Formats: sequence, structure tokens, C-alpha cells
Amino acid sequence: MVKIIFREGEYNGEVSPFPKVCLSWEEANNFILTLSSTKKREYGCLKTLFEILYEDWFVYQGRYEVQHKKYEKADLGKHIKNIMLCYSGQQKPPHIKTEEQY
Repeated sequence: MVKIIFREGEYNGEVSPFPKVCLSWEEANNFILTLSSTKKREYGCLKTLFEILYEDWFVYQGRYEVQHKKYEKADLGKHIKNIMLCYSGQQKPPHIKTEEQY
């Protein structure tokens, strides 16, 4: 991974933190934690759009829904892993039945 770019998203505050470039997974998770710390309400989420640029120039684009820090630990890598497992049919969220998975 070369860099993670949070392009745009929802936030609570006067000054937009976007775009934000992170050079490590830890930095990206800390940025997500910062966003979750600014949430005024414990319910709902802040939607953020991100891109990951890899060494071979592959670009992964996705959306991360930032939950209040009380409910979810920021982990972008785990989020991407779970999305890929769902797309490949190896794992599914509890609310999706097998026939709806594809």
C-alpha cells in the first residue's frame, strides 16, 4: 500500500478534514477514530469515500461508514477484508440470506 486517500465525507465541525492522505493503515485508522470522536450523536454514521493506491498502481475505491467510537473500533483493513469475503461468497452479514448474497 502506497497511500490511502479519504476523498470526501460527512463530518461534524466547521472545517472539513477532507481530503486526507494517510501513508499507513495506522494513520488511516486514527483518522477514522478522529471522525468518530466528533460524532455528536451515538446513532447513525458518517459516510466517507476513500481510495487505496497499491504499489502495483491498483486503486481500490470504497466507502467507510464511521460509527460512534462507543460502538465500533476503527479498522479499515478489517472493513475491506469483510467486504471482499462477502463479494467472494465466503462470508455474509447476518441480515443477508445466501440467495440474496449475489
